[in-house]
Amino acid sequence: MSDTPKILLACDLDATFLHSRHHYAPGDLCVEYLNAKPLSLLSKEAHELYQHLPKEILFAPVTTRARMQYQRIFYLSTPTPKFAVYAHGAHLFRDGVEDEEWGALAQRLLAPAAEEFAQAERIMESLGAERIRRVDNTYVQCWTRRAEWMEQRLRELMHPALTETLWGGQKLFVMSRAVNKGMAVRRLKGITGAQRMFAAGDSPFDVPMLAVAERAYVPYEKMAQRVRDAGGKDVRVIEGDFSAGILKDVIASLDE
Repeated sequence: MSDTPKILLACDLDATFLHSRHHYAPGDLCVEYLNAKPLSLLSKEAHELYQHLPKEILFAPVTTRARMQYQRIFYLSTPTPKFAVYAHGAHLFRDGVEDEEWGALAQRLLAPAAEEFAQAERIMESLGAERIRRVDNTYVQCWTRRAEWMEQRLRELMHPALTETLWGGQKLFVMSRAVNKGMAVRRLKGITGAQRMFAAGDSPFDVPMLAVAERAYVPYEKMAQRVRDAGGKDVRVIEGDFSAGILKDVIASLDE
């Protein structure tokens, strides 16, 4: 890059930078629709801060979303991010174009877990999971009303050195330990040449990224402790408008 950023802000999207329509507040702006219905929102304050981010800050989404899910998001009057990592670290958009070198390395790292993914799919099917799919050739996802129970069964049957099992709501995921958000942000910091790297997230999916960041932002104390246990040093809990709070703290840090 011609202008090396002072800070790379690696930011999860859902429930971190964006929030659900179920948590609408006056002034929120819709940035994602599904079947012509509002799906994801950005607070008015966060949008204004994002529009006017100092050039020293490089905002980069780092999401577990699939390609098509990420591409549903639009950034209103602000250009889309120069870098965006999706599929839990396995794929990168650079100026809106798929970075083939990034993806090729990720596929090599994913290869040892191929049979584990196939095994996970068979187990999920035998346990009655629905809509089992391989997301962007990166991880296995399914829907189940018994996600916590099924996660326990998968942990008992899968190879713990190669894969990990996570769940949120009715979604269950089996992911490679070699490809995650932590790996992604380390690579991204090297590519951008950023002097510092901060990260924001709200769930166990984000812990590897938050733990390697110089500064991590989370929405509640239990999550902060989980990041500290994983090696995170400067972990900050942002109360209230999470996305706006993150941006305000990063902007203020330019004067440090």
